[in-house]
Amino acid sequence: MQKNPYRRLALATLYCLSSLIITTSQAAELSNIKALAAKNVAISALVVDISNGRILGEHNADRHLIPASVTKVLIDAASLDQFGPDHRFSTRLLTNGKIDGSELKGDLILMGVGDPSLTTDHLWQLVMRLRQAGIDEIDGNLIINNSLFGKVACHAKDRCDALKASSNGYDAPLSSAGVNHSSIEIRVQPSDKNGGEAQIALFPPSLIRDMPIEGKITTTTKKKRPLYGVRRTTKDEQDKLHAYGQVPYGGGPYHIYRAVSDPARHTGRVLAALLRDAGIDLEGNVNVSAQPLEGKLRKLGSIESDELSQILRSMMIYSNNYMADLLTLQLLGKQDPRPATLPAAGKKLEAFVSKVNNAAPAWLRVPKGTQGLALESGSGLTVGNRIAARDLVATLVHMHDRDDLFPSFVASLSIPRHAPSRMLRRAGNRDWMTRLAVKTGYLSEPVTVLSLSGYFRLKNGGWGAFAAITNGTKKRRSVSARLSMEAIRKDLESIMAKH
Repeated sequence: MQKNPYRRLALATLYCLSSLIITTSQAAELSNIKALAAKNVAISALVVDISNGRILGEHNADRHLIPASVTKVLIDAASLDQFGPDHRFSTRLLTNGKIDGSELKGDLILMGVGDPSLTTDHLWQLVMRLRQAGIDEIDGNLIINNSLFGKVACHAKDRCDALKASSNGYDAPLSSAGVNHSSIEIRVQPSDKNGGEAQIALFPPSLIRDMPIEGKITTTTKKKRPLYGVRRTTKDEQDKLHAYGQVPYGGGPYHIYRAVSDPARHTGRVLAALLRDAGIDLEGNVNVSAQPLEGKLRKLGSIESDELSQILRSMMIYSNNYMADLLTLQLLGKQDPRPATLPAAGKKLEAFVSKVNNAAPAWLRVPKGTQGLALESGSGLTVGNRIAARDLVATLVHMHDRDDLFPSFVASLSIPRHAPSRMLRRAGNRDWMTRLAVKTGYLSEPVTVLSLSGYFRLKNGGWGAFAAITNGTKKRRSVSARLSMEAIRKDLESIMAKH
């Protein structure tokens, strides 16, 4: 029977039309990101449907760029993989002496275990263990042992600068025996009258004996905005705080945090202040030791952290650099050289990501010969980090497939509607506000960086994953974070509307 030529023509026409529709549809994906890239902005972006194993949109998915704090997605995953979500860090008080009545004859030793969530409250509980044992006098020294990592070099420029002075909390140096994220909590309470001097207090209050405050903050009228600051400077191992500015009458109290210069030494000062407050007399000095503990030691008390899943939730929500990089150091094994360095720990994180990339499903796998992945930290504070969108998405897909880890991992990410970041809550539609779980990143130097990565829910209840990293370029070093976020948001909203 002779074939109908019109039928053949119709099928050919239908095929061409369908091909045109698919091509046009694919070209339309990430149109805002691609338009931004055409304006001298470096971008790496990838959006995938995990449930159906397909790519929904991409733009230079294998281009490695400075990622900023979106790097924390990787240390979040690596920490869960190494320790599990229920892991706890146990900080111990030890002694090389003995208890004679109410006196501890020997040294009191705090063994730092690299707990990224250790706080003054935890130290106070340890002090109460001493009181429970009836101790009110220590005739030896208070020793803070940070041998787990040794004295960690600053490496990142911001942390190196903070050794001498800091007006921030994000640049805190690292130590296995740090407390309060290696920062000082400062409370500013306006005076009860205009023109009066505001009260400045530390936590614990008696810490002011070791950290004097110079300058003052004055109280002004209710109509004025709070414009004040406290700067920490260090010379010859002596920390000082310099206060300035004004706060409005009837406002506050205001709480601010400043990075310390030496985390282990600061922990010793805080613990010594708590011992004083508890009525325990310390006759010796406060010393720091990076030497491994030897000899027969007696445990006087211990305190456990929250589960790792809770620690990671706090780290991600507040994008805490100290916590992220301390967890990065935890990736180092006992056989690794000491003192530990962040770049060496970054190599461990880099190996984890490479392993995940190599095990990715065929539709997502990194093309052979692709190079450029570099991790010097888990926080993203170091500008030597280089990550591509595919690295992040491969990690997200890997964690999605880990039934034992995925609930904790996704719970550590922010839902835009409830996120502390105003940028995430600005202008998004309902899909953006409720169907995303994300981590953001931002840097202003050496070029501006805006990054976003996480999961989104498909309309059918499945899961998608995405990553977008934007960097300034030589031709355009500074790019508005709002402009970059708007392009990412519009493209994700478009994809979620279809899927």
